[in-house]
Amino acid sequence: MLESQTGAVRQPPRKLTAWKGSSSSYKAIPVDLPSGRKPGQSWRLALWVPGRSSPSVPDDVIDLCPALGSANFGTSILPVTSSPITLGQGGKKEGPKQERIWRSYALPISPLINSVDVTSDQTARPVITIVEQTSFDLDKKIWDSGLGLSAWLTELCCTDSSALAQSHPIVQELKDLLLSPSGFTAVELGTGIGVVSLMLSAILEPFPGSENRRILATDLESAIPLIEENFASNKPRYAASLSAATLDWEQDLEKCEALGDIGGAIDLIILADVTYNRDVFPALLRTVISLLQRGGGCTRVVMGYKQRDAAERTFWTASREMGVELEAVGRVGGVDDSAAVEIWMATGLKGITTA
Repeated sequence: MLESQTGAVRQPPRKLTAWKGSSSSYKAIPVDLPSGRKPGQSWRLALWVPGRSSPSVPDDVIDLCPALGSANFGTSILPVTSSPITLGQGGKKEGPKQERIWRSYALPISPLINSVDVTSDQTARPVITIVEQTSFDLDKKIWDSGLGLSAWLTELCCTDSSALAQSHPIVQELKDLLLSPSGFTAVELGTGIGVVSLMLSAILEPFPGSENRRILATDLESAIPLIEENFASNKPRYAASLSAATLDWEQDLEKCEALGDIGGAIDLIILADVTYNRDVFPALLRTVISLLQRGGGCTRVVMGYKQRDAAERTFWTASREMGVELEAVGRVGGVDDSAAVEIWMATGLKGITTA
């Protein structure tokens, strides 16, 4: 148990359960209330796998902020903490059942790449904390594809990723775009709670050009309040223009006023975990193509994908038929091969003349 205000560990950790695959995902686990508790105190419950978030972390160290750019990120269960739990008379929990949890991720301390001069204070490990809901609302959760794509972008931008960039010319082009002091304009489709857009803004913060970067995270209207909450709570970690807007793939882009405010070309389209519903493939691809047409053939697409059903692969066939040639450029490991997140990219529309 953690003290809510300070985050200090006030109750010795103990083993609650053993992970045995998806069959053990949902079950009630009793947890003792902290000793010495008093009415009015607030506590948070923390769950983690000892020693697995980083190879350098001993088993007896509580590390609730796994490093986003670490080589083994995603290969073990990621930590989570509850919202503050207020204790009433008799030390018992007050209030209704919680529906929100917090997850924190550490960003690279010193993202020095080649001759790029960084400008921020690198003496502390920057941390991004994201709130998600425990309800079954798909747009209010963190999904593996978003974390995998964020980890891949972190490796690309904040480490000596020369081998990664040189493996595919399109990856080097993306790296050059992201690190350019001239900035860029990006639109994320189906952002969920805003993970990838937020992480990208934060990992690029130390590099010159923050004031020239604009990232618009879009989703259905029901998702916007939680996106904006996560952006606002992490505002000290980024200076780029980062905003959220409603964008329904079934509707014309003109209905999204925020897109109209952008005015010029869109340099980058971001996708993560958008293939879970095959029924929306036509609408999604129409939206992607409309955005690509605004880029004059130079807009990049980067997508994080984790397979749930082999039938989802029809998205690649449909995108190719509509002129979007996706190319596999990377992979972020999971607890096993089936849990890996694939990274795909495309540039412009192939065989189609844009306006």
